[in-house]
Amino acid sequence: GSSPVSSYSDTDLEAETLYFYKVTAVDENANESAPSSQVSETTLTPDPHPPSAPSGLIVTSVDSFSITLDWYDNTENDLSKYRIYRSTSGGFTPSLSTHVGDSMTSDFTDTGLQALTQYHYRIAAVDTSANESPPSGEVSANTLSPPPPQLRAQYKCSNTDASTGEARFNLYVFNDDDEDITLTDVTVRYWFTSEPALSNMSAH
Repeated sequence: GSSPVSSYSDTDLEAETLYFYKVTAVDENANESAPSSQVSETTLTPDPHPPSAPSGLIVTSVDSFSITLDWYDNTENDLSKYRIYRSTSGGFTPSLSTHVGDSMTSDFTDTGLQALTQYHYRIAAVDTSANESPPSGEVSANTLSPPPPQLRAQYKCSNTDASTGEARFNLYVFNDDDEDITLTDVTVRYWFTSEPALSNMSAH
């Protein structure tokens, strides 16, 4: 490998194996120095012990398309990450098919969900030796109704001649939402107050 700084992490090595290293420097003209003196190190024995199961799992917020989870921090010194599992069925067993994401911290927001749907979650902790803990207890939450469409109306007076005794108007409806909206699902209301108050008005 190469490094632009004076440090380097060599990964994906074999456990319990002795490795030897030398380093060279390369300038902007691709001239390479003589190698450094040699160092060696033996990788450690893999840790066979998985972390403890995460605890304190709760749902902290819900909207139409996302659910946010929080839980207590694991105390293991070699903790690597948490795996989040989700199902639409309660009492599920975590598996590759229910794995929806990882988190380096003890919280997670699951996005891209369906509105008005119940989701169930369990969390597992993973250490630096890739040992996975037993899963946490299960929590569930229902996503909310989708937000109303973002519509707005623009009014225009269509009759400015007071002698006709008629009030006419045009309304332009604008859709600021990302989704198409069927006009048959839209209700428009228009109201006004006559001055002076009249009792013989009609609408058609």
